[in-house]
Amino acid sequence: MEEREERGDAIRKVASLPGPDAVRALLAVLRNDSDRRNRILAIEGLLRAAAAGDPDESIREGLRESRHIERAETIAAHARDAHEGPHQTVRSAALTG
Repeated sequence: MEEREERGDAIRKVASLPGPDAVRALLAVLRNDSDRRNRILAIEGLLRAAAAGDPDESIREGLRESRHIERAETIAAHARDAHEGPHQTVRSAALTG
């Protein structure tokens, strides 16, 4: 849990920095971080950065890509839940949660 909080703090710090390096780091978080909360922090930082300008549209493209990733994850979760049934889903949640 502490590691997750430290990672979130680091993402917030990067999100407060101006420039393309911060944008690249936030896009990497958005594409690769398994923790949804961290991806949300990255989105918030990218939205702030986009307000300052997005001349090469990398922020817009990254946000568009993340929307497709989130949708695919949601569809996969629903399919898994439907396949496993309600009893298995509760058991899986207890084991992973």
